[in-house]
Amino acid sequence: MLVLSGSLMGIMEDNVLSHSSPLYGRRTAGFRLRSLGLFPSLRFFKSPIEGLKFYMLLGGIPAYLIIASRYETVGEFVEREFLTPEGYFYDEPYIVLSELKELKTYFSILSAMSSGRRRPSEIASEVGLEGRKIYPYLETLIRLGFVERELPIARKEKRGLYRISDPMLMSWFSLIYPNRTEIELGTITLERVEKILQRIFSFRFEDVSREFLVEMNKAGKLPFRFTKIGRWWYKGEEIDLVALNEDEEKALFIEVKWKDLKEREVKGILKDLEKKAGLVGLDGWDKNYGLIEKSIERKEKLREENYLVWDLKDFDALKILSQ
Repeated sequence: MLVLSGSLMGIMEDNVLSHSSPLYGRRTAGFRLRSLGLFPSLRFFKSPIEGLKFYMLLGGIPAYLIIASRYETVGEFVEREFLTPEGYFYDEPYIVLSELKELKTYFSILSAMSSGRRRPSEIASEVGLEGRKIYPYLETLIRLGFVERELPIARKEKRGLYRISDPMLMSWFSLIYPNRTEIELGTITLERVEKILQRIFSFRFEDVSREFLVEMNKAGKLPFRFTKIGRWWYKGEEIDLVALNEDEEKALFIEVKWKDLKEREVKGILKDLEKKAGLVGLDGWDKNYGLIEKSIERKEKLREENYLVWDLKDFDALKILSQ
């Protein structure tokens, strides 16, 4: 038996899996290992809340989680491992992306995406490339699993948006790349990047909430079993998550916020969500509306009033059930 393992996807595909490889047609099995999901990742940490923050910052790569598990808080971890030249993650993307040629261009693309540029034209303009020339770079990043192309759910739309799908890269290009000079001078502080950290958590909490809903769906803890889930947007309006069962014509609309919300705020957001859901065009469908938040005041009272609301305490409860 011969087992070949490697983390450089381009080399594995070109030298092992391609038509020109001596091994082409001879392999009996192939596996592309994925990172761990939310709930397996939380088992690395004593505190579920801090574990969730670590997961949003790093994703589910076991080696990263082992390093993070040595720290009590995300703040201490970021100071030691991100904001010092000796930190484990300070040069990590240079290793992860080492197989790419034109590394400077790829770094510029990822930097543009981390700052909110998601349309190909916006990314190309930020990088200084002609519009069409950006696509080969984007396709390479997608193939390697660092970027994903997103299309709005429940709409026939060919023009997608692009986003960094690798959490560590998103964190690195947000925290380290624009602040390298200050880091090397030793003048950077955790307070200086606190807003950036909260922006990362807000961005990634949507992904985490999607994982939460998928697990709830598997456990049969939603009003119906959905078969599709994604984000919806159109002409400046956006809904964070929409879950659909097209056969049964049922929809669940979810707003996600990394905030602590009062009861009054929750009801206001749900009212606005219902208005936006009317723009999606699912006339005649059975519709449900919900919120996933950092924490929700008087959550049980809201549930008694038939509101679908979840916060971080529900993540912890579901983690226990999923073990």
